[in-house]
Amino acid sequence: YWIINSCDLKAGEVKAISYCGRNVVLFRGQNGKPYVLDAYCAHMGANLGVGGKVRFDTCIECPFHGWAFDGETGK
Repeated sequence: YWIINSCDLKAGEVKAISYCGRNVVLFRGQNGKPYVLDAYCAHMGANLGVGGKVRFDTCIECPFHGWAFDGETGK
């Protein structure tokens, strides 16, 4: 499904989007690949799209406790 144009998401950029009734976080890793994950941190429920940062090339890091989620695997 189309969410945004690829050119509108730069390397290292994070965007919070509501799509089809779900909150998701879009980010482009330092490797150039775009990723989409559920917006909420499994630890405490923080929205990863609000203050989250791209880490380790393919991960997004929670702004509150530093948990990182891999865009490739979701782990």
